[in-house]
Amino acid sequence: MMRADIIDVLPQRLVEFNGNRSAYLQNLVIKDLHSHNVENY
Repeated sequence: MMRADIIDVLPQRLVEFNGNRSAYLQNLVIKDLHSHNVENY
């Protein structure tokens, strides 16, 4: 379950990813992995 305030803002962030939530979440995970120096994903 996701907080309502996050759901409300999500469409604005998805514009960069053509509305694709999966692509957006994948991008966030990749950024997190890079920030923690995880190279083998």
